[in-house]
Amino acid sequence: MNHRCPPEVCPGCARIDGVELTRCTSRVTTWKCARCTTEWAISVVNPHLRPDHPATFAAAVEQLSTARGLLRQVITLAEDSPTITEVELWSRLVALDECAR
Repeated sequence: MNHRCPPEVCPGCARIDGVELTRCTSRVTTWKCARCTTEWAISVVNPHLRPDHPATFAAAVEQLSTARGLLRQVITLAEDSPTITEVELWSRLVALDECAR
């Protein structure tokens, strides 16, 4: 099932609480409001125009991979800090800062 967030408010009572996803396919998503019993659906008119979610996930995975690499370098630097000079520590910190940006 493709989970999507419900709309901000129920079109029947204009409330958020009580809105629940009832059905979700590649073309139609339906919701129901437990407060006022309104049921509604949203249909994708042109499914080929939907955003490419796998590309979004791939970009997020790449960003996380980069962040993990930087974190590994920070941990290594913390472990090395007792054995290196203060000048070397600061230069490595500056280099990590530049990589992060």
